[in-house]
Amino acid sequence: MQVKRTRHLKTKTEQETSYYITSLKEDVKKVAGYIRGHWAIENSQHWILDGVPQAHRFAA
Repeated sequence: MQVKRTRHLKTKTEQETSYYITSLKEDVKKVAGYIRGHWAIENSQHWILDGVPQAHRFAA
């Protein structure tokens, strides 16, 4: 599965392509929801770490 992401920032636009291998039998929209859910959790954890200056240096 190929996933293309586009982020629009104030002064630039970033694009990223990711590839996933899956044996799931669900339709594309459902699998895309799983991927978005994963990244929502991933991004929220980085936000917590970055809330404390230099916290990422001490994370396991």
